[in-house]
Amino acid sequence: MLYRDGQSGYSKFHKMDRLCKLGFLGAELLLSGTDLLSRYDPYEVGVILSNANASLDTDIRHQKQLETGFPSPAIFVYTLPNIVIGEICIRHGIQGENTFFIQSSFDPEAQVTYIDHLLNSQVISACVGGWVECLGEDYDCFLYFVESRPEPEHSESRAYSAEHIRQLFQLNYE
Repeated sequence: MLYRDGQSGYSKFHKMDRLCKLGFLGAELLLSGTDLLSRYDPYEVGVILSNANASLDTDIRHQKQLETGFPSPAIFVYTLPNIVIGEICIRHGIQGENTFFIQSSFDPEAQVTYIDHLLNSQVISACVGGWVECLGEDYDCFLYFVESRPEPEHSESRAYSAEHIRQLFQLNYE
């Protein structure tokens, strides 16, 4: 429904697995109207995501197809969790650092530490971070955007910290 109501017109959307669709739509909402590539070189923007179950939702579908004798290459393509990052990067023209971490639960301290290192060492200047989880009927998507040189109208925004990200993540469940 969200995809149909949006204006994204991304032809590969309907071929994606559920994890990719979830992350893709989350990024569409997050980055809508940001005009990202007019402010940053594509190599200056990164994507750092995590979840607890990797691509298990799609792996289960792929395994069932293996058992019937003829697995679909269209499903096999999505048996790596970092494919969601690839779809986000293709859609938004992002070519910077990207990493997908598998963790038992969302760990803002680890993610912020990693993103801070990338920002402080000038590997990237902006980053999409977050948690994208999909397994069976359970799914979560929490994405945020940070930059080392925010737009002037956002210069008084709240400081980026693990505690701030944790609070935003918890608001997602209230």
